Amino acid sequence: MHAGYKSEQKAMQAAYAGLFGEGKFKQQVDHLVSKVAKDSSGKHVASGLHTFANIGPLPAKANRDKSSYFDPEFERSQRPANRFPGGAFDPEPTLEEAAYFELVAEEYGIPVEESLRHLMDYLDRLARAYEQHIGRTFNVEIPVDPAWYGCRSMPEREPLSIGLRINEDSDERIVQAFLSRLIENE
Repeated sequence: MHAGYKSEQKAMQAAYAGLFGEGKFKQQVDHLVSKVAKDSSGKHVASGLHTFANIGPLPAKANRDKSSYFDPEFERSQRPANRFPGGAFDPEPTLEEAAYFELVAEEYGIPVEESLRHLMDYLDRLARAYEQHIGRTFNVEIPVDPAWYGCRSMPEREPLSIGLRINEDSDERIVQAFLSRLIENE
């Protein structure tokens, strides 16, 4: 265990106690960065710690599917827990998120700007919760640059073609991510 484990123990116990769901949607505590994290070739590329910043609820099936895979470009929860560019709470959408926003706009008519705003609000809530935890646990204040709240835009990329369908594996990840977010907001 890491040196600060004792001070985080109650918060981590609360995370375990707050799990719910049934069957394949039964939540498990997931190490966002696995203790032995591997890239797509199976090479050990990172070691995650048993800390409050590195655990989160994930439906059992999604947790099994993720296994020890490490890809911070796709999975923002595997990034450092901060608001800096490239961090877990960086409000700039990833290319994967941008593609999803365009798909949602095409399929359901929800403007991309609204999806961007929802992403930023969601990330701000996560960041505030983590920053409050750090403040209470370690008596440390994490300053937030007011520029973080400025307007965000979609990254430059090729537009999606009409009728694009993502593969079943991506569909499953999107559904699991959506269900996880619904559960978190209840």
